[in-house]
Amino acid sequence: MIMTLDTVLSYLLKIFQGFKAYATENNFECDIINTYNHPYLSKITTTSPNIIAFKFDSTQHLFDHNCKTGTFYENALEFSINFQIYIIAIVLNAKDFDANSRMLMLYSMLSDFLHNKAHKYTLFVRSTTRIY
Repeated sequence: MIMTLDTVLSYLLKIFQGFKAYATENNFECDIINTYNHPYLSKITTTSPNIIAFKFDSTQHLFDHNCKTGTFYENALEFSINFQIYIIAIVLNAKDFDANSRMLMLYSMLSDFLHNKAHKYTLFVRSTTRIY
């Protein structure tokens, strides 16, 4: 199966969008941001005070062929995708003392969501080419 990095990153974003729906079901508002730079607070345009920013960093071993030996690995290529998850809670006003607890709650919910749903994620590529 041939996958592009765009396919993998799009799938990761779908997982985080699934978390947003999960958080909404549990009465917790949050927004998901895909960024290629550091998520500076001055650049954030969302109205939600609870934000998860997803930043793609790099890949490892993407172009290292024959990393491992054996018959199976002659046609396989393993690589790693490095990304960062920023959990941000914005202080709404001077009387908002809940920003830290909201951030910890968001982290806890994300951790539980990923742990409980880990077995349900399968990455696949829908083929758009026809075989004649």
